[in-house]
Amino acid sequence: MISDIRQEQYQHYQQKINKMKRLLLLLCGLMSLVMSVHAATFTYTYKGHTLNYRILSESERTCAVTGYTSQPVGALELPDCAYYSGIEYTLVEIYNNAFYECTGLTSVVIDNSVQTIGYNAFFGCSGLTSVIIGNSVNSIGEDAFRGCSKLTSVVIPNSVKTIGDGAFYNCTGLISVIIGNSVDNIGIGAFNGCTGLTSVVIGNSVKSIGHSAFANCSGLKSVEIPYSVLTIGEQAFVYCTGLTAVVIGNSVKSIGYGAFAYCSELTSIVIPNSVQTIDEVAFYNCTSLTSVVIGNSVKSIGNDAFAYCSGLKKSAYPDNISNPFSYGRAIAYSAQETTIEDGVIFDRAKTTLYFAPATLSGEYTVPSTVKTIADNAFSYCEDITYIRMPATLSSIGKNAFLGCRLYDFTIPNAVKSFDMATLSGNPLKSLTVGSGVTQISGAASFLSPRIEKIFWLGNNPPEGCYLFNSIVNFVSNDQYEFGNQILYPFLSSMFDVEGIVYVPVSPSERTCNVVDYFYAPSNAVFSVPATVTNKGIKLKVIDVGAYAFYHHDYLTDITLDNNGVIDDYAFYNCIKLESVTFGNNIPEIKNHTFENCEVLKKVENSPALISIGEWAFSGCVGMEYFSVGDKATSFGKEAFSDCTGLTEFYSYAATPPICGDQALDDIIKWNCRLYVPIGSESLYKKAPQWKDFFYIDGVESGIDTIFIDPQNNNIEIFDINGIKLTTRLEDLPAGIYIVRQGKNVKKIAVK
Repeated sequence: MISDIRQEQYQHYQQKINKMKRLLLLLCGLMSLVMSVHAATFTYTYKGHTLNYRILSESERTCAVTGYTSQPVGALELPDCAYYSGIEYTLVEIYNNAFYECTGLTSVVIDNSVQTIGYNAFFGCSGLTSVIIGNSVNSIGEDAFRGCSKLTSVVIPNSVKTIGDGAFYNCTGLISVIIGNSVDNIGIGAFNGCTGLTSVVIGNSVKSIGHSAFANCSGLKSVEIPYSVLTIGEQAFVYCTGLTAVVIGNSVKSIGYGAFAYCSELTSIVIPNSVQTIDEVAFYNCTSLTSVVIGNSVKSIGNDAFAYCSGLKKSAYPDNISNPFSYGRAIAYSAQETTIEDGVIFDRAKTTLYFAPATLSGEYTVPSTVKTIADNAFSYCEDITYIRMPATLSSIGKNAFLGCRLYDFTIPNAVKSFDMATLSGNPLKSLTVGSGVTQISGAASFLSPRIEKIFWLGNNPPEGCYLFNSIVNFVSNDQYEFGNQILYPFLSSMFDVEGIVYVPVSPSERTCNVVDYFYAPSNAVFSVPATVTNKGIKLKVIDVGAYAFYHHDYLTDITLDNNGVIDDYAFYNCIKLESVTFGNNIPEIKNHTFENCEVLKKVENSPALISIGEWAFSGCVGMEYFSVGDKATSFGKEAFSDCTGLTEFYSYAATPPICGDQALDDIIKWNCRLYVPIGSESLYKKAPQWKDFFYIDGVESGIDTIFIDPQNNNIEIFDINGIKLTTRLEDLPAGIYIVRQGKNVKKIAVK
């Protein structure tokens, strides 16, 4: 049943087909009876099976296998020729009903001489698990393998031109089918009811897919309809309930009645420009369908073609037809000549982008030819994380990005004016304004806590820019007069590498800073390298700049191998940040840098660290371990306020670092052990804020991290007095040890 409305008509249609098939079978039977009067028959034994044959042509010495004297069991290999009265006859045909319901057959090899497999030839061979079809077969008859429920795979060779009606009907065990490149028609119900079928490859000469050809193939996951196909027949894929993806070739002209009805897992469909007719209930009750793109050649769409497609979010149709969608947002595009690529609609020259489907996800790059993005083009594309646009893009239409979930957005350099309402509904965190923008409006919609920073690439402040005065603003010169701005003269040369945004600091010295990142609403791991390459030039990474990873809600791990400071607010409020790995060349952590990183547990700082700024680790309530090297000299005001979870604090500086107001006051000092260099205990016990620790223990300073070569087993470990202990690091309890590996001798601490 396709729909209650058409049930009676559908049943009548099926009865008509069955009546015609019975008539054809009767006629074929009569013809066989007539032929049997004139054609000689004989038996021939080959590889243990005695079969019946009929001579088809004495002059051409050809024959057909018609049946058997005793039902064959097990593996059957048909010969390329049979002998009768000393004469060799080439086997060219498997006759109608030849092996009808031979349930004991397990495999069949059809020789390359065979040209025709008749109707019902292997009907009901329920034990048949494999069949090899020779490369001379040109037709497979009706119901030839119907009901072969254990058949698992079929390769239809390139020689085959027709696959008869019901040829593989109800082959429920069939998993994969490859249809050769000479087949021009897949018959009515050819693979109907093949519920186990998961993969089908349709050859590139097929012109029509028949009525119900793949109906009820509930295991089929995806199908690609080649460019040769002109028609997709009625109910061709009806009730393919596992079908998630369909690619329709750009030659299909018509999609039949109920062709994809009840394909309940189908998520999106692109109907190419070649299609002229979409019949009634073609996609009826495809409840998971979220996006449909209809090409510009469609002239008629039948009633209820997309009825009950309740999951539709966003679809496109040409503006010369009526809206066929009753669910979701339907966007009409210009019905001029168009190009459709992966559901994205452009004009023929690809200078205008009209429409992007709701199924687009991740990062999308707008082609370099595009100069205009039309009204509503990307609206409600909720799974796109970033849109990379060409610098030559000059026009962005109304509501072009309405309702998206963009966190980062760049207004291209060629755009002159931009209305922020274009980005309404976006959770925008970072905005880059191109160098050519002279006017920006609609700021009121975005003066919220969510937008955090704006990069102004132009030399001259655009009209309206000062409405964003309360936001962190990155500027290229002092013509801007924001209250909170950060100056980078080479800001217009920003570039990104693996999700991190850099800005050149000194081109002559080949240096750059980290200034931003591409935000994505999923757990993220970043690594700031010591150098990056842009346009073939290697640049040294100096600072992780102010606000660089500010408020990244999903950052979990960061490795910092830069050669400079970690600037103000760089990791402020990164509420999922669990791990920070510092390189060897970071001298300073500035103000508020890791403030409110609530789940950060362990911090082992760079050995080059000299100072920690105000509120640098304030609010890191989950932090349990903290260490600084022997170069540390100062901690800023409230550097560790609210760090109540600390249980171990290592300071390898011989002289206690100077502490700003309340820098260490919130540490629970009767729970947290302070470890300082041996010989410096008395200094720490006298120093402000340090002296309040209940436990102050001496440890060896100058401790090295040792890297053991896993290929070298010559490792010796001694205690601090020189007594040899073991050769296994993992056996050591906490303490100070000497490790020797060849000529490499290091002092290590095990904690």
